[in-house]
Amino acid sequence: MIKKLSIVLVVILMLSTTVFAAEVKLAWDKNTENDLRGYIVYRSTTAGGPYVQVGDDVLAPTSTFTDVDVEDGTYFYVVTAYDNDGNESGYSNEVSTRIDTTPPAEPQNLLVEAINLAIQSLEKYKEYLGALRIE
Repeated sequence: MIKKLSIVLVVILMLSTTVFAAEVKLAWDKNTENDLRGYIVYRSTTAGGPYVQVGDDVLAPTSTFTDVDVEDGTYFYVVTAYDNDGNESGYSNEVSTRIDTTPPAEPQNLLVEAINLAIQSLEKYKEYLGALRIE
């Protein structure tokens, strides 16, 4: 029985070509059945399905999966377990994530104001020394 399914979103930024790619990392509690063969990860763009299998089966004892090259959108994931005889469990709890790889607009109207504090400080120091008049 799959107890809980967690989701981690990883966004990879490739600066050289300004291309954005997203990965979704899933992790769940391992089943304890002696004849456990593995897990099947399913994905949907609609809550509650219908789901389609994503990638290859995850063979036990691994209980993580990374969905790669995910496009912008909202995704819903579930996992099932299956045994050596091919018996498949029901769906785990459903988790969801929203992928948004679109960067914000560029900042506009950038301004600069240069203040030369070093020169101002030096001038004030000279004034101070001139007022001291050590005899």
